[in-house]
This record gives sequence, structure tokens and C-alpha cells, in this order.
Amino acid sequence: TSTVAVASAVVVDLQHLNSVSVDEEKMEVTAGGGVTFRSLAEAVGDADGALPIGTGDTVGVTGYLVNGGISGYFGRRLGMLGQRVIELTFVTADGVIKILSPSSSSDEDSTLFNSVLGAGSALGIVTSVTLKMESGSSFQSGGQVIVPCGTKDSAKRFARLAL
Repeated sequence: TSTVAVASAVVVDLQHLNSVSVDEEKMEVTAGGGVTFRSLAEAVGDADGALPIGTGDTVGVTGYLVNGGISGYFGRRLGMLGQRVIELTFVTADGVIKILSPSSSSDEDSTLFNSVLGAGSALGIVTSVTLKMESGSSFQSGGQVIVPCGTKDSAKRFARLAL
């Protein structure tokens, strides 16, 4: 039994595209197409940055991003994750690799950039994304705190250390 929507669909596993790099001077973070929110949250937190990310630590960043990227809690302060995209490395269905940005030089690439941020999983594959971070100091006040704990045991360890 198939779990894909179309019998002729191709599923691409991006789990090995899992690098995260941070440019603290520019307040930018680049995540590979297989990065999950846990890895992104840890890298952004270590750089004293903030992003409107989802709260599920095993959710893939690029899948979340190209299918809306709405964060209920962080979105109120920081907007949607797609609004923070500086650059996408994108592979089209015919195998062409494109570097897309809000200021892409051709009208076609500019349109493709905007289209990817809502229907991207239907258009091709995002192999990396660069995002503009906000300063982490915007979250130094009281309120809800979300910590990337993948297991109950890691959540208990965090709670013990935090208290």
C-alpha cells in the first residue's frame, strides 16, 4: 500500500542534507534541506538569535517553510518563517539548480521564489535555505518558553537544570 498522493510520485529523502551554519555578524542561518527544527533551534539559540519556528522538534524546516511556515506563538512577534527567507537553493523538476532570492534578477526566478514559499513541495526540492534571524533579546522577557526536547527524559533533564 502506497502512502503517496499519486502512484507515479517520487519521494526524496533529504535527511543527509542536515548541515546548519550561522553567520552571527549578518544574523543569518543556512539550513540544509533535511534539517529539523531541533537542530535549527539549537544553532539559532547558540547564536543568541530567534526565528518564528514551529514547536515540533522533528518537523523538517524546508517542508514547513514551503508549505506555509506559520508559527502560532513566535509568529505574533516575528511574522511567518517565509518572510525571513534570504535565499533558497532549489532543484526544479527537470533537474535545474537555481539560487533564488527576493531580488532574483529574472522575472521567472522572482516568480518562482515567491511560488516556492507556499506551494514549493509541488514545484521542486529545496536543498538549502538561508534565513534572517532576529536578536534573541526580543525573547528575554516573561512568557512561554519552548525548548527543543526530543524525549521525555531530555525534557526532565532540562527542567531539573532550569529549576
